[in-house]
Amino acid sequence: MTTSSLQESYLRLMPNEHLGTSWFQRLREYLSRFEQLNLELVLSIISTTNTFTVEELNEITSFCSPSVVKHLMLKDVAPPLNFESLLDGLFWTCHPESLSVESMWGRSDEFMQFLREKLMEKEGVQPVCCDSRSVKCWRHYLKGIEVENSTTSLHGDSFSPCQVSTICFKLRW
Repeated sequence: MTTSSLQESYLRLMPNEHLGTSWFQRLREYLSRFEQLNLELVLSIISTTNTFTVEELNEITSFCSPSVVKHLMLKDVAPPLNFESLLDGLFWTCHPESLSVESMWGRSDEFMQFLREKLMEKEGVQPVCCDSRSVKCWRHYLKGIEVENSTTSLHGDSFSPCQVSTICFKLRW
């Protein structure tokens, strides 16, 4: 089957290695193969370390542009991950039309709060963070943010209930 014949694709990744700049670069190159698709990307972040830096990218002379992804879902994002670095790496890699974060047992609650604050602080502000660099960060491309929904529900049975929280953002690039 060729990629041009696919209408929709679901890609689930569970990175358990260090999420450095080269990991995000390889993911971006891989996603570029799915340019024309309605791609749903689910990342279960098992890694506990990440060090994405835009400065490292200024040394690279050629790379593909970020893929537009229909939906990006993040699961299991918890400290000690560097949330700022993770968000920079993800949004450098792809531009999702919607982004959701799922938190079981409150594991990703801190990341959900960080994400809400970081995205809302961007609203209406012209970024000046990397004007002098050849590679710009995601803040220069994101045009609008809207919280689509935020829910908390119980799953499982009465003997072992599990609280699941989800927040979903609609993003305009």
